[in-house]
Amino acid sequence: MARDGFRRLVISTIVLKVGTSSLVNGDFSINKKNISSLLYSISELRDKGISVVLVTSGAIVFGMRELGLRKRPKDVISRQACAAVGQSKLMIEYSNIAGIYGINVGQILLNHDDFKFSNRMKHLKNTLRKMSGYGVLPIINENDALAVDEIKFGDNDTLASFVAPLVDAELVVLLTDIDGLYDKDPRSNPDAKLIKDVYGVDDNIKALAAPPQSAVGTGGMITKVMSARYANEHGIDLMICNSKHMGNLAEVLDRRDIGTMFHSKVNR
Repeated sequence: MARDGFRRLVISTIVLKVGTSSLVNGDFSINKKNISSLLYSISELRDKGISVVLVTSGAIVFGMRELGLRKRPKDVISRQACAAVGQSKLMIEYSNIAGIYGINVGQILLNHDDFKFSNRMKHLKNTLRKMSGYGVLPIINENDALAVDEIKFGDNDTLASFVAPLVDAELVVLLTDIDGLYDKDPRSNPDAKLIKDVYGVDDNIKALAAPPQSAVGTGGMITKVMSARYANEHGIDLMICNSKHMGNLAEVLDRRDIGTMFHSKVNR
């Protein structure tokens, strides 16, 4: 139920972000079932006339798997090397499984610096628009093989919210390993309650974003909340949703009673 002054969302374009923990199993092997479920949902959304842009993590862990590493390297250079190896493996998995659903995919690698220059943003926007015209699913990731701070802090959540205004998205969906934002850390408080709707990211909301990050992810809840604030400031709603629902996203978006929805009040 929308509050007075807040928009009732009609979706024509969404940006989906999927985290590393949703793409790999506990032993860091590729979770083909989840990837297939995600691409099936994307095909359903596209059949409904909804344009989709996918922002994905996973390159570093895919590289670790390929190189036989059992622990995430601590130094940046090793993580960059893993990303260089893993990015191609990640795209192969996406491309192979997307083909089952008749989806062509295209890769775009970005860093934050790309958003500091208007000419780069213009070219990026034009490329994304043309890919959509060709019916291609854009798959976007940070250029981890060259990034430094981005690897340290891991914010593909932020990248998703940066991309959303460029494609005129109404909604960003962050698929993760937790149901959404809770009133306290659910990992240590069994009585924690899920917050269904957030109407403005203030200091109280930011203070709730304290649960620890996952074993393979690098962003944590605070980056998701700050991404929501950025999206909301640009007239875009943002939903945090457990990746266990990635196989039925069309239903999730119809119901909109799963996860946490951060509502925007301003026009895009």
